[in-house]
Amino acid sequence: MSFNLPAPENTLDRDNQDGPGRVLQLAFGFRAAKALMSAVELDLFTVLSEGPLESGDLIDRLEINIRSAIDFFDVLVALGLLHRDHLGRYRNTGDCDLYLSRHSPDYLGIWSSTSIRGCTTFGGG
Repeated sequence: MSFNLPAPENTLDRDNQDGPGRVLQLAFGFRAAKALMSAVELDLFTVLSEGPLESGDLIDRLEINIRSAIDFFDVLVALGLLHRDHLGRYRNTGDCDLYLSRHSPDYLGIWSSTSIRGCTTFGGG
C-alpha cells in the first residue's frame, strides 16, 4: 500500500507570512503579564482604589525601591491598567478597581499569587 501525500507548502516563503507580529507577541507577552502579576502581588490596585496618589506617596505606601518604581508605574499606564493625570498622580482604571482591588467583591487577584508560584518555568518546575 502506498500513500501520496501532498507536498507541504513552503513555510519559508516570506510572501506567505504575515510578519513577525505573532511570534514577537508570544515572545514578549510575558512582560505584560509579569507587570500585572507584580502589581497585584504588591497590592498596588488595592492601595490606589482608595484614591489617586503621586509617585512618591505610592512608593511609600507600597514600600518599594524608588529606583525603578516610576518606570514600573508608567509601564502599567502604557498597558492601560493605570491612569496618570496632569499632576502626575496615578489611579486605577475602572476594571482594575473592580477586579484587582481587594476591597471589591469581584476581586480576581488571587490567581496572581498561584500563577507566580506555579508557572515560573514550563511545567511548574
